[in-house]
Formats: sequence, C-alpha cells, structure tokens
Amino acid sequence: MRIRSFTANRCRFVAMKNSQKTACFILVIVWILIFCKIGLNKTSSRNFVSQVVITTTDRPQTTPKTSSDAQIILVVAYMRTGSTLLGEILHQIPGSFYLFEPLRTLENTRADAIEANRTSFTLEYLFKKPQQFKISSYDGVIHSVMKSLLTCSLDELPSDILTDRHHSVFIDSLNYFEDCSSKHIADLKSMHTILNQTQTTNSTNTITKLRLNDNLRKCLLPYTASCRNSSAVVMKFIRLRMRHAIRLLSDFPKLKIVHLVRDPRGIIDSQMRTGFLKSGTAIAEECHAIASDLVFTKYLMENKPSAIKLIQYEDFAEEPLKMLKELRQFTGLNFGADIEQFIFNKTSAAKDNGEYTTGRKNSTETAYKWRTHLDFQLAVDIEKACAVSNSVLGYLPFHSKESLKNILVSPRRRTNVTHSLITNINF
Repeated sequence: MRIRSFTANRCRFVAMKNSQKTACFILVIVWILIFCKIGLNKTSSRNFVSQVVITTTDRPQTTPKTSSDAQIILVVAYMRTGSTLLGEILHQIPGSFYLFEPLRTLENTRADAIEANRTSFTLEYLFKKPQQFKISSYDGVIHSVMKSLLTCSLDELPSDILTDRHHSVFIDSLNYFEDCSSKHIADLKSMHTILNQTQTTNSTNTITKLRLNDNLRKCLLPYTASCRNSSAVVMKFIRLRMRHAIRLLSDFPKLKIVHLVRDPRGIIDSQMRTGFLKSGTAIAEECHAIASDLVFTKYLMENKPSAIKLIQYEDFAEEPLKMLKELRQFTGLNFGADIEQFIFNKTSAAKDNGEYTTGRKNSTETAYKWRTHLDFQLAVDIEKACAVSNSVLGYLPFHSKESLKNILVSPRRRTNVTHSLITNINF
C-alpha cells in the first residue's frame, strides 16, 4: 500500500516530461530495492526509506541548465578517511574549480537548531532575505544548495557557505572571497542594525545598500566566472550522503561520484584521537551511514556504472599511483604534469605534517596506525556494529588482542568489492 501510494504521488508529479518520468522510475526502483534488500529489520527499513522518499515540494519543477560544460566530480566520504587528500589530488586537474566541504556550515546550522530543540533553522543570504526551513525538510535544502553549486549559481548560496573560513584554510577555489567581501558584509550588517533601531529608511540608505550589494557581487563575480569556465567542478564532502548524490543525476546526468570508504576501526580511532567522536551513538551512526550509502552505490554499479567509483582508503594509501590511473580512467580527465610528484610529496613526506593536513611520511603506515593504540574491546564493538558493510568491503574481525597488534595478521581481505557488493543480498 505504501509503495502504491508513493508511486502514484511521484508519477503524477513527473508526468510532464520524459526525463522526469525516467527520474521517477529510478527513484521508485531504488525505493523498492531498499525495502526488499537492505539487511535491516522492518522498523529500521521504514525509517531509512523515509529519508529517501522525495516529496513533491522538494522536487524541482524544471530541469536546471548547467552553467558550465565542466565534468562534475563529487567525493562522498566520511570524516577521517583521506577525503581531503583525494580532494587536493582532484584539484590538480588543470582548470578545475574545487570546493572543500561546502555543506559544512549548513550542517552546523541544522545541528545547532536540533541541539536547541528547535523545529526549524534560518539561513541568511547575501542578496536576498533570510529564509526559514523546517528541520524535517533538510534533504530538500541540501538538494537546492547542491543545484546552486553545480550550476555555478554562487549568488544563490547561503552566505555562511561563501564566507566559511575553511575555504582559505584548505585553499580551495573560494579561498580569497572572504578577504574581498568581509568589509562590505560588515557594513551591510551595521546598516541593517541602524535601520532596525531607528525603524526608518530613506533614499540615502537605499542607495548605500545597493552600492554595498554591488560591491559584494563584484567580489563574487570572478569566482562565478572561474566556476563556469572550469574544465572540472570538483567538491569533496563528508556531509553529503549517497542518497543526496543520486538525486542529482536526473539533473546532471554526466555527474561522477567517487565513494571513498575506510576500515571503520581506523575511522573511529582517528575521530577519537582528533576529538571529533563526542556521542556514545557515533559508532552505530557511522556504520549505518556506510551501509546506507552502499545501497545506493550498489544501485549505480548495477544501473549506471559510469557514474560511480568506489575507492578504499587503504588501496589509495598503499598504491597511490595505481589509484591515480583508475581516477584518470573514471573521470576521463588528465591531471597536471607534476601530479605524480605531488602525490609522492603527500604520501612520502619528510615527516607527518599534523592531524589536519595531508602530508604523511608513510601513507601505508598511516592507514593502519590505528592498530597500535585501538582498544581491543572497542575494535570488537566496531566490528559488530559494521558487520554488514565490513562483509563486502573485506574488513576482517580480530579474535584476540594479540592478533589486533600483530602486523603480520591482515585486517582485510583483498577482494573485488564491486562483485562482492553486487552479489551480497544484504544490500
């Protein structure tokens, strides 16, 4: 009954165009696939599927036109999986426009609202009034923001995304926008404060506001042009899930998705050591995210393999040049002439450059360093929580503290992950 209702609602909405009918068909099939195959109990399945269902209010009424003919590459990953390094490597594609975690401030805004027990959150913009959104509509907000990003419509983005300090910290393609815009934004805020206090407006204030807005647009203009003239638009995420990414394919059919995974024991250990693991439920949430993402990755492997590339961090750390070759084949793009030297400098640096940077003295050693200090019982807990995803990714359980610490005991089974995932009935 639920499937019939969902199908009827979606297909009535997309009855206008063939491309929209195709999108409807794909989403219905994915819905049924998850309902029938994911290895969760019935209640968990329903909760999971409810996140995937796209309501008619979230769905775009028209298919957007990409402002750039660039190849679009999205890295979907998890915190502490080497995604920053992968993003930096993809940024070496000549003429690429690269953004580091453009959803970071958006997720923080939502998280703050949840922590404050609010049911909605407010986003501010540079060129339009603030807008309020229900927390329950968050997936729809992500979809809207992603469309603005992928069409290079930077002026439509929430202001926090544009001015995030991480653009300059991690040197992406918006790294100097804050320098140009900060004074104009401060002047606009001061003017708004004065207007709110006096409750008056006049032609001088209006002209001043228009001038400040014009200055902001001039700050943004070169970045918009850079995006639209780029050879590749590259973005890396730990806050974008595969269910979000797959929705974008109906609007951006040439989209390429790199799904980056890592041994969850290494993920959790690294998050603990860097102070990011704060919740007692974080392990279960991380494992659920990986398993849920693999459902969509499997679907693309079966139905649109040209759109998906699954990479294991350990393979990348051990054989970076082999992974580079595979990335070239997958993206169809050439990297810069110095790319191999760039990778060598990152994976065989003179010393480790710190927890939040990407240079490593020995990338292979770094990939398995978690074994030297991870508590055995915690390793067992992670293995149990991530058993479903570990079974297809080849991450093996340890049966004793000694085997965990013994580097001669392999923590993984090297396998054809694509074949394992496609043939596994739990996904």
